[in-house]
Amino acid sequence: MQKIEKISKTKIYWLLQVLGWSSMSITSILNQKLLLESNLDAGEIVNTFVFGFFCLGISHFYRKWFIPSSLFERPYPFIFFKGLQAIVVTAGTVVLIFAGITYWFYPEYLTFTYSIVQFINYGTYFGAWITIYFFFKILERNKQVIEEKLLSDAQKKQAELELLKSQLKPEFLFKSLESIKSLAMLDKAKARDTLIKLSELLRFSLNYQNSPLISLQEEMQEVEKYLMLEKICNNDQLNYKISMDIEALGQSVPSTMVFTMAENAVNNGMKNHWEGGELWINAFTKDNHMHIQVDHLGNLAEMNMESAMIDNIRQRLEKLFGREAYFHFLNFEPEKVRTVISYPLQKQYPKNEV
Repeated sequence: MQKIEKISKTKIYWLLQVLGWSSMSITSILNQKLLLESNLDAGEIVNTFVFGFFCLGISHFYRKWFIPSSLFERPYPFIFFKGLQAIVVTAGTVVLIFAGITYWFYPEYLTFTYSIVQFINYGTYFGAWITIYFFFKILERNKQVIEEKLLSDAQKKQAELELLKSQLKPEFLFKSLESIKSLAMLDKAKARDTLIKLSELLRFSLNYQNSPLISLQEEMQEVEKYLMLEKICNNDQLNYKISMDIEALGQSVPSTMVFTMAENAVNNGMKNHWEGGELWINAFTKDNHMHIQVDHLGNLAEMNMESAMIDNIRQRLEKLFGREAYFHFLNFEPEKVRTVISYPLQKQYPKNEV
């Protein structure tokens, strides 16, 4: 399909070249015939068309060797300057060639005024060609930029959708509801409290895009609800600890990011540890940066990490904080994996904000 499209563009280019320069040749003949009232014989008409196709060759050669596609990615003033340069070079080349021919056969006609007039005439022809060619190339480039932006936006939306799908997986919801059903027979108050936590967690997960940044305190409250539910679902075989220093407590954090890190840690930390999982979350400030670490049992080589989740976190961090932010995994002990995010300190939230 790409090959067919390329051949089609090539044919259109040559068709426009032939039609364009033929039209200019006809216009030149009509000018001499009607405006200057000159009597043109067949030889002069043929010479005019030969001249037109000679200009076609000059324009094609210049386009092929001196107008790279990358030119149209540059700023408009630079493109405009290159367009003027192309007009001067192509028109000047033709004037020099025909001045040499004129000097050889009709030296009496070769004057400075004659050369200036010829330069203006040829500059008009090449100016028209370059204007049309540059116009279409700029339109083509703008279309390409728009398509790339639409594709990029679609990929970001797809990544966000994949992240949303990865949060609160159906397995987790099913286990939570089963646990609530069992609790309802044993402890109705606890079952009601668990159901409230699950509904709040669902609301938080679905509404995270409304606030790109929230307070760390609010994020950690939702993370703790999730971990409490996971602990109930796993028969109290999940132990966790959350610690935050005073400065970190009032800082902002990308919404659901710690939640996603905690969920990934639970899924990987419980997988090969039937005796129970352990998880540690630590948030602190250092060197004017916010640092959040999530540790769990396991080995980095055995982890099952979703690429959509990783790409989404990195894209969100870069979009919010620039290149100073980073996100990575590492083995920091033989049987422990650490997930780390770090970014420049942002807005201070009130410590008691919920």
